[in-house]
Amino acid sequence: MFVKRLALLSFVAFVLLSQAASCATLNVTNQTIDTSIFPNWPYVNTNKHVYLLNLTFRANVSYVNLTAIKVHFNSTASISANETGLRACAYNENFDVISCNSTWTGNYTWIPLGIKVDTSNVTVYLGYDLNKSISGFDLSVVYRKNISLYVYNTSSIESNATIVQNTSAMPYHGLFVQVQDLHAVAEIKPHYVDTNVKNQSFVYIVNTTGFDKIDVAYLSIPLEFSNVNLVHCYYDFGGGSTQSDSECSLTGSISGNKIVLDPATDFEYLKLNFTADTNQSGEFTRTFNANISGGNLTNVQVQPKENDWANLNVTTKQLLNITGIEAIDAVAIPNGTDYWLFKIDVNLTAPVNGTLQFKLTNWKSAGNQSKVIPLVNESEHHFAFLSMNENAVKGQSTTNNTDEVASGVVWIENEYPSDASYGLSITYSGSPFSLYLKMIIPADPSLCCFDDWFAIFSMIFRSSAS
Repeated sequence: MFVKRLALLSFVAFVLLSQAASCATLNVTNQTIDTSIFPNWPYVNTNKHVYLLNLTFRANVSYVNLTAIKVHFNSTASISANETGLRACAYNENFDVISCNSTWTGNYTWIPLGIKVDTSNVTVYLGYDLNKSISGFDLSVVYRKNISLYVYNTSSIESNATIVQNTSAMPYHGLFVQVQDLHAVAEIKPHYVDTNVKNQSFVYIVNTTGFDKIDVAYLSIPLEFSNVNLVHCYYDFGGGSTQSDSECSLTGSISGNKIVLDPATDFEYLKLNFTADTNQSGEFTRTFNANISGGNLTNVQVQPKENDWANLNVTTKQLLNITGIEAIDAVAIPNGTDYWLFKIDVNLTAPVNGTLQFKLTNWKSAGNQSKVIPLVNESEHHFAFLSMNENAVKGQSTTNNTDEVASGVVWIENEYPSDASYGLSITYSGSPFSLYLKMIIPADPSLCCFDDWFAIFSMIFRSSAS
């Protein structure tokens, strides 16, 4: 009797569960997409996910299984889904990918879901993954085309419950978007600059990597760099058409901390030469970001060359490290040819090439401040010289500044040279190097025999921008 009663109870429970399942419904509502998440709507850029249809599901029981959704490709052009290789995707309410599918049967594909829906609302967005690296995606087919998708009828929703529409009858049509392809990569040189350099040279290069050309480019200059000046702009418009613009007078301008490049024709390539003063002290790294507009899109961020952000970074730091100073010849008489000679040991603190520039105060006697040995006399003859070659600087005599200085030897004055290219050319080797400073004593007997002469020197390194 007990066994029979237990079997009867099991049978009744089975019947009740079957009745409950047969009464389960899944309500579906077509919601409006908030297009503000796409700043250039209805134009969308590649390498992004685009959300075109927003469906809300709610069950009338504790839960039902929402297994899959069949979506149909749609376009205002005469193209089929198979031609595009597009990947259709479903997303949750946080726009995280639930699942995707790029296998099309004609113009439809099933997107697996595997979602449990209860009496609370569950949001599912439907759209496309426009990543250009997806295998099979043919951008040329959909470029500048209007595309969308739709859910045809309740049979397009796979569930273990009866589908009930809460809004207008199906099909549920998604929004249309036009596919654009505006992308570019950039790099800046040099990547290391010295502190306190006036008019440090920079080169910024932009290359398009998409179908759309650039209309306007905006380069943001970090606030630590001041006194920005445009030197030259070179553009390649494609098809053999180029433009070279000295001082960017026709195509460039500076607005706040942004350089704006806006030639009359959309371009594929930009090489911008500009100068800026570096910060006086500190060690820091800043990124030179750029945004571009073109092809119906605005404010698209330029990516770093080779996907390495180091290509857009500039580090400001002290590039010259003095490791030792030695007086090779500290005894001289004022006859116009005798000299002092000093050896200064230096190493570069970053892997850069460039020009070393040097300045020196006039020599003074600590005990007799009225005694001064100038670096340049009234006839503009120079007495102080610098070289990396000891023998070359030893052989250097006073010379008028209109004459050629001996190979590898530069004259020294009280200020850095106004010509940014004048100085000692240094190629980074990773090893320390030596500078030789020669000071010729003028033929002035009143300068004789002070043993407390002193002068203060400074040097900067102008990193090469090439």
